[in-house]
Amino acid sequence: MKKNKTGYFQNREIIELLRSFDKKEVKLFTQFLAVYASSPVIKCWAVLKRKHPEYLIKDEAVHNKVRPGKPFHDVMYRGWVSELYRLAKEFITWQEFKQDKKLSSNTTAYALLKRGAPRAYLKNGRQATMSEGVDLLNAQHYSYLHQKEFVNYQYVTVYEHHKATQSLQLASDFHDYNFLAQKLRYLVIMRNRQRIVKDDYNYTNEKDFLTYLAKFDHTGLPLIHTYYLLLIQFQDITSAENYKAFYAYFDLHRSKFDVDEARQVLTFASNICYWNIGLGNLEFLEKRFIITRIMVDEGFIMVRGFFPTYHFRSTMRSAVEAKELEWAAQFLDNYLPQTNEQDRPNLESLNRAYLHFSKGELDLQSQYLLQMQSIDYKFIDPYNEIAYRTLLVKTDFVLLGEQPKPRQKEAFQGRINGFSNYILRKKDIPATFQESCQHFSKALRLIYNKKYGKKRVDKDLGKEILGLQPIIELPWLLELMDS
Repeated sequence: MKKNKTGYFQNREIIELLRSFDKKEVKLFTQFLAVYASSPVIKCWAVLKRKHPEYLIKDEAVHNKVRPGKPFHDVMYRGWVSELYRLAKEFITWQEFKQDKKLSSNTTAYALLKRGAPRAYLKNGRQATMSEGVDLLNAQHYSYLHQKEFVNYQYVTVYEHHKATQSLQLASDFHDYNFLAQKLRYLVIMRNRQRIVKDDYNYTNEKDFLTYLAKFDHTGLPLIHTYYLLLIQFQDITSAENYKAFYAYFDLHRSKFDVDEARQVLTFASNICYWNIGLGNLEFLEKRFIITRIMVDEGFIMVRGFFPTYHFRSTMRSAVEAKELEWAAQFLDNYLPQTNEQDRPNLESLNRAYLHFSKGELDLQSQYLLQMQSIDYKFIDPYNEIAYRTLLVKTDFVLLGEQPKPRQKEAFQGRINGFSNYILRKKDIPATFQESCQHFSKALRLIYNKKYGKKRVDKDLGKEILGLQPIIELPWLLELMDS
């Protein structure tokens, strides 16, 4: 415990823990201390809790309430605070443990059984049954059920051996289900990672495993069947039919998944859409937007009340590229105040400019571009600046029109060359992203030469541009070719 030189309790390390308590937890912590704390610490807390939530009080004032009429004893006082700090951490850990009702119930049941307390065991089981709500699915679901039934099998064997029970069979079934769920989840994660880092994980038995699973009907096991369908999708990433089957099943059972597991599945689905869009399968634009809208509406993207900067940009892009411009405008208005305060000015100027560009409102867009072109304007996030420079290139190309003047052509060439040189100088971004931006420059030059060049390009531009992998702004480039 660091020494507090100011003499104010609110400057001590423990303060962040105590301020995290709500009113209910203050009461529970008081009860917790009554069992585990020493007498001086209980008295110390009796003084402090009256100052919740800010705890604006001097150390000496606390000490005087605990030891009235005695001189301030710094070493003794710091010992009280250290004990309070330790117990606060234990209380928080206990609270988190109690939040996982299945783990808590199983652990308590097994502990009671080990101690030979059958009546307490039965009472715990009744209380657990009464407090059970909707049993949401996650990766540990079948493991919890296996533990529950296996503990119950031990109880029946010892205390009610005459009673017929299915606990052993259920424990065995749930153990198998747990293995399948974990195995399928692992294979999907590795397939997903393989596509991101371009590394083959060489699992040679995957095909045989899927062939084996295909013999059984697991449609009644949502967690297992969802990951099974995802793995089938990863076998043929471009299959719209497989994606349709996966999404229809998952959407039907989505309410049965807990938040973290649903977020995980939706992230895999979003990645599948992203990779397909990158291959030119633009039918996945709408599919990706459906995933994005769910992630936003159900709060899957929010992190402790904040909307992350990267996800804000990608959400806007998902909506705009799917032509969901009204939704994008509403999202911008509703969620911009929930972004990081430092990034907010950049996000507002950039995304309002992007939205106006997508609507063809170049006059309205220009006021935001002018803001970002100001000498005093600073970009906090390098990816925001790259998005801004990309938007400038796109805007200059659109402004060329049908019959651009030589000066306009020269300005555009300068803009796209400047963009390429800027990307080459950026050493703080991944090489794959640098390559994506350079491929964008090359593709737009090809389109420019075909439309405005002296020597018109006769090659199949669509095929050539799709061959430039990876590449940013592919939907916009393909749309340009069709216009």
